[in-house]
Amino acid sequence: MAADALPVCARELANSSAIEDRIEAVLALEGARGVLLAEGLGRCAGSRTDRATPRPSSTAEGDVRTARAIADLTRELDGLRRQELARPEGTEWTGAASMAAYRRQLAMVHARSRDGSGEVAAPDWQEIVTLAGDAALVYLTVAGDGGAALVVTGEECRRTGPVPVDLPALTVDVVRRLLDRLREAEVLQDLQKSPKFGRTRGQLTRDVVNDLWEQVMRPVADTLGDCERAVLLPGGLLGMLPLHAAGTCASQRVDEWWFLLERTALSYVPHAAALRSAARGRPEITRLTLVHPAPAPAPDANHPSLDVAAELNAVKSVCPTGVTMREIEPEQVSKACLLDALKTTDALHFTGHGDVDSGNPLTSVLSRKFMGGCRVG
Repeated sequence: MAADALPVCARELANSSAIEDRIEAVLALEGARGVLLAEGLGRCAGSRTDRATPRPSSTAEGDVRTARAIADLTRELDGLRRQELARPEGTEWTGAASMAAYRRQLAMVHARSRDGSGEVAAPDWQEIVTLAGDAALVYLTVAGDGGAALVVTGEECRRTGPVPVDLPALTVDVVRRLLDRLREAEVLQDLQKSPKFGRTRGQLTRDVVNDLWEQVMRPVADTLGDCERAVLLPGGLLGMLPLHAAGTCASQRVDEWWFLLERTALSYVPHAAALRSAARGRPEITRLTLVHPAPAPAPDANHPSLDVAAELNAVKSVCPTGVTMREIEPEQVSKACLLDALKTTDALHFTGHGDVDSGNPLTSVLSRKFMGGCRVG
């Protein structure tokens, strides 16, 4: 219920003229996604009893970060209280929304420190702006009556708040129809027409790409302007759409097609906290493992043939000097083999297929058909 209510609340806050409301929308999306992701991964990792045990990695570092967050939030609250007391009698107090937001954050930090997680999962607004750096963060959410985007473009947003982008045509029903067309395209053969839509695979995918541009990414692109890099943070069903492929390809002439990727490099993260974790330390890669399962006996629409040799040659050609490369033979590839390889390598490059379970994404697998179901992640 909370997950369903969040997009509605976030859209209302995003459309507010108050900076504090738009910031609150970003913080709500950021915090909720962190909680949902942690719960989902915990559900896969073990029982409720196991998850209640504090994680060893969140002791010293987590305690320091929690203490720092409590001190920062308390200082902000004290400052707002002094402003409220010092305001001239009879004047309107404009800091009530900010004070309420800081109190909620402080209560959340205290709750996390008590339940043993020791981790401040959601960064505050100032840290989110810092994490944006030179790549704009684009939060996307969709509700029953429309969607919204909140764009954090960097330092200029620190005091002005995120830039809101209203997406009234983007509803949950529209997203489901787009996903329905994508699923239909996946099972069609070349030139075969869908009995449901009367369109071929290529036509269906072009329809989706054009609709994503018109209903989602065109208004976002107008806000991004000449921004060279952007990170997309789609929520809910939006995370299953190829937003990076948005563009115009309605023309029969390929040379007239255009995609947003030609102007702005796009990537994805589940939430900004993932950027914080990634920035803590990126060890130098000295060992690279290349893995590819045996080819399919008879490629089908869901598992078309792969040019494995071309991909491996491309990887090897850009590999820095001094990196030790190990290639696992196709007949040796298995779930146990991959898990073992991860213990002795800095990076693993996997060439193969995946099966996505849209009804239960955490059961999606890598090359289910050939590897007996190696769980993604």
